[in-house]
Amino acid sequence: MKKKAVSPLIAAILLITFSIGISVMVMNWVSPIASKNLEKTGHMDSIREYCSTARAEIISVGIVLGDSAAINIQNTGDVPINLTEASIYNKNYDSCNLVFDDPVLDIGDFSTAKNNTCNIFNTCDDFLLADVVSVCKNIIIRFNNNLENTTNGCRNS
Repeated sequence: MKKKAVSPLIAAILLITFSIGISVMVMNWVSPIASKNLEKTGHMDSIREYCSTARAEIISVGIVLGDSAAINIQNTGDVPINLTEASIYNKNYDSCNLVFDDPVLDIGDFSTAKNNTCNIFNTCDDFLLADVVSVCKNIIIRFNNNLENTTNGCRNS
């Protein structure tokens, strides 16, 4: 009985064709995923570059005891920034969230964050700190200096 087999030349051609077909299918599957990741990486680099020159500073903190609180912020960086949160804390770590009059700060501009029902302070010594956060993760502004008594509350000097 004679057995027939595929010739070595035809086997090599089939093997090469099969390998090329599998390679094309894998490239078509991987290519969109790789391009999406490259786009994301480029976007994150531009955000990092933008935020690297963003800066802000708390200019003043004011408290009307048993009533309200306010923080004044200035953009001291080279780009406009968007402020997202502002909070003020007492020594018991109770907090009041404050609302911005304008959360978008152009270069050199000022903004005020207020809460008219912040009644967590009985004395100026109750003040612990004030925090302001922006969309740039490197912008977390903290003020933890002492406040001085004024005629109607507390204020930094």
